[in-house]
Amino acid sequence: QVPNPNNVNSACEYYCQVGTSDDDNLRCRLALFAHIVDQPIFSRLRTQEQLGYSVWSGPRISAGNMGFHVLLQGEKSATFVETRIEACFEDLCRILNDMPDGEFEANLRGLIGKRQQKPKNLEEETLQYWRHMRDGDYDFERRELH
Repeated sequence: QVPNPNNVNSACEYYCQVGTSDDDNLRCRLALFAHIVDQPIFSRLRTQEQLGYSVWSGPRISAGNMGFHVLLQGEKSATFVETRIEACFEDLCRILNDMPDGEFEANLRGLIGKRQQKPKNLEEETLQYWRHMRDGDYDFERRELH
């Protein structure tokens, strides 16, 4: 609940922990999941249902654990938004189960291409190292989930 009744804005962060960040296989699968569902989540929650002015989803690493989260800010109650995020996840299960092999392979190639990109400037490279240090993950050769 928002403490100020005159403020109609609220936020909901929905987090699903999937494992520890040192599991490289799971990190790759989480990155692929995030890559595939990014557009459908935004399209449904922001465009179709118009639940908020800010919708973001992606992998998250914190204190050695990793998971997937959806963050939504808007004028709907956080309780209502949570129910819509859960409904969206149900649709994502169907999307993933019905995905043709060719589309899955295209997503896999797209993620690989994205992960192979070099930092565009010194700021991007610096942020990459700082994230590793912030998260306590000092394997600087490991690419990030983001």
